[in-house]
Amino acid sequence: MVAEIFNRVGGPVELDALVNLLALLLDVKDQPSVSLDAEDAGYWEQHLADRSFRPGSQLEARETLRRLWNAVRQLPPAQRDTFCLGFEDEEGTHLFSLLIDAELVTPGQLAQELGRSLEQQTLLWRQMPMGNAAIADALGATRQQVIKWRFHALRKLEKMMLAPDAK
Repeated sequence: MVAEIFNRVGGPVELDALVNLLALLLDVKDQPSVSLDAEDAGYWEQHLADRSFRPGSQLEARETLRRLWNAVRQLPPAQRDTFCLGFEDEEGTHLFSLLIDAELVTPGQLAQELGRSLEQQTLLWRQMPMGNAAIADALGATRQQVIKWRFHALRKLEKMMLAPDAK
């Protein structure tokens, strides 16, 4: 896998970046499991109520998140879903909570954008962030396909986010 990364990048890679990418691709996590016993409404309230941006970084974080979401929406569906279902930030917050907390989308808009019913989206949300095996099961794919889709998604997102016109 490391050889494939080096071949694709075509140049030197910082060790921390390589380790982080491998951990993401191999689904290595240090986060504890989340209980799935909550009711839909209570689950949404609990996972959204405690998440607020700090005043000093709110605008910058919201703009970065908006750019990321716009880039994610341009990915092919399998890559987009793989990225979304496995994404979590440094604090363990998954992408859908971040988007809704930043008021960039509503739960209904998010479900519609991803081509799912609100009920389907809520079921997936409860499992997020998902590991490769769970994503493969949810998407009807193999774990290896999920790893490949995530790799390609990350490469495309990196290019889109670093592009001067993406700002």
